[in-house]
Amino acid sequence: MYLWRRKFGSSEYPSGFFVRYFDEKIAVLINYREARANYAMLNQIPERLRAHANRVGAELEVERQKLGAFEQDRLI
Repeated sequence: MYLWRRKFGSSEYPSGFFVRYFDEKIAVLINYREARANYAMLNQIPERLRAHANRVGAELEVERQKLGAFEQDRLI
């Protein structure tokens, strides 16, 4: 979490040479680069699920309107 919060591996990483050197040693030791990509994708899941739910909800509303129009046509 330390490396993630410090934005290690991104252009926003603010540390100087001394801290960067030891952070790099730790990152290699724990295989941070691979874990960082996976963690970033995991953090996007709720956002993507919310967008999907909104899209499916909108499609459902369109289908309900079509069904209502179809039932009206059948009653006439």
